[in-house]
Amino acid sequence: MRQVSTTVDALKRDQDHMRQLSTTVDALKPDQDDMPTTVDALKLDQDKEQIRTAALEQRLHEMTKSPAPKKWREDGRCGQWFPAEDGNPAECDPAGDYACCSEFTWCGKTAAHCDCPACVDYRNTGSNTHSESWSTVNNTFNDSIPSFNPT
Repeated sequence: MRQVSTTVDALKRDQDHMRQLSTTVDALKPDQDDMPTTVDALKLDQDKEQIRTAALEQRLHEMTKSPAPKKWREDGRCGQWFPAEDGNPAECDPAGDYACCSEFTWCGKTAAHCDCPACVDYRNTGSNTHSESWSTVNNTFNDSIPSFNPT
């Protein structure tokens, strides 16, 4: 009989444990029901953060780009014999004090720099094109150089 009593006591303990587990499971059920909502909210936050990170990376990339090479030189020279940083014929700084290129390939602000037929005024880009102007400058400059003829 003693064995039966011990077995009955063990069964009662197991039954109490089962009740406690059932109570715990019942308490966890609302949390389990909220879990899909929480997971969806976390996924949405992750997507937003990925978009924000991509935008910040793009801005950082744009900020670290090297600036465009200047089209003019610091020494005041201009024209096809004086290349700018980009390798093209140097222009004069259109926002600077010496925005015109003379037929003798110097930047300046006098009529000899801005108002001659072969001059290029970089403040007024709507006039003639720079390539047309440089062909005029080349012809004018080349015509002004005396040719050497030993005969």
